[in-house]
Amino acid sequence: MPSPFRSLSSRQRHAFAACFLGWSLDAFDYFILVFCVSAVATDFRVARSAVVEALALTLAKEEREHGIRTTVINPGLVDTEILEKRPVKPPPEQLAQALLPEHVAEAVLACAQLPPRAVISEMTIVPTTI
Repeated sequence: MPSPFRSLSSRQRHAFAACFLGWSLDAFDYFILVFCVSAVATDFRVARSAVVEALALTLAKEEREHGIRTTVINPGLVDTEILEKRPVKPPPEQLAQALLPEHVAEAVLACAQLPPRAVISEMTIVPTTI
């Protein structure tokens, strides 16, 4: 099957490339913030979670007209490999009561399965016994 780009004129290919690069840069400037959350939080003297929540609220406002819903999920203690990188690891008895990744995944799925006219804007999921 021949490439559809071969049928474009040079001017059309340039227009396509300009549009694609413009779209890419638009996405880049928004998502680069994800990598800068800690620095932004430090500069504004707020918690990282406040920056993430503001980012999510901005995304929700900008994209709701396109049917995109945004949920901030604040998990409590979840037994994942990231706990190995903590300076102080939770004690084994506390870790035994921690959420599993599947619990958080079920919460994400519940948010995604809501009817299009409904959204959970923020959810906190924590172990019941800790």
